[in-house]
Amino acid sequence: MNGTFGIKGIGTYIPATFQTVEEVLAGVGAGVGERRLLERIHQLRQIPMVKSGQRLEETITYALEDLKTKVESCSIDVALYAHSQFTHVPFRYDLLYKVLEVQGWEHVPCYGVDQLNCASFFAALQLAHSIFARDELVENVLLISADQSNFLSYGRYISRATIMGDSATALLLTRTGFRHRYLFTSVHSDPRFHRGFYDSEENRKAFNHDYLSNIMEGMEHTLREVGMGLEEVDFILPHNVNHTTWRRFSERSGMKADKVMTAWISQLGHTYTTDAQLILAQLLAKSVFQAGNRYMMVGVGLGCFVGTAIFEVIEEGVG
Repeated sequence: MNGTFGIKGIGTYIPATFQTVEEVLAGVGAGVGERRLLERIHQLRQIPMVKSGQRLEETITYALEDLKTKVESCSIDVALYAHSQFTHVPFRYDLLYKVLEVQGWEHVPCYGVDQLNCASFFAALQLAHSIFARDELVENVLLISADQSNFLSYGRYISRATIMGDSATALLLTRTGFRHRYLFTSVHSDPRFHRGFYDSEENRKAFNHDYLSNIMEGMEHTLREVGMGLEEVDFILPHNVNHTTWRRFSERSGMKADKVMTAWISQLGHTYTTDAQLILAQLLAKSVFQAGNRYMMVGVGLGCFVGTAIFEVIEEGVG
């Protein structure tokens, strides 16, 4: 069966309030040296933060409402929810039902995807591809990505690497009528680092040492599958961990720095599963893409999961 699909529209939500590097680090007891590293070397400044008491279903609903302003007809057959943090809500809270019921979609089959941490969006893209390929009656898949840490201060910080903020995105994937065509997604993993947060200090150092190599290996696998070279990619929509990673990527790969969309790292920091999608929405708003452009989305999850996906622009703009 035909598994071809693409992006019809994207909705986003970024909270209006922000927390600075200094405030994040104060909450976890980190020192001045760490602040200097994050601000001066990694060029991180702030992260978006939901207001006190804001529930996750509110955060997701804001992104869905934004999507509906951009797409004339917004019906869905399946809903997927990609997230990084395992426990967002109490047992039997039924988060997705609460979200979908407001939109009149409570009857729609829905599934959560979180096994790849901050790269879970890419596992959800693979699942969407499988759904389109096996069920020809499915026309539209809603792919939600959202995380927030207003209940967990240490969830906003990875030592010597990044700070993490709250946000939500809603991607409408469709079999027909899309302007950005999905080409391929892959997930690369390095099992040496599967313990993630709970790894030894020695393994954390090794993870940081091999971090960029693993990103590039994941990218190369996706490029091989679609028969492309990196020079044929017009834009990289990166995992917003820090500027240092992507500066080194440009140096090692030879890819021009202006093709790697890092402008939002200082403004937003890392936002769990939504980095590349937020960048996509910003580029669409600025009418950056032209027909024929190809872009690669990149995400990395603790445990060393690297997700990469390639899309091709069929027509300028998207809902």
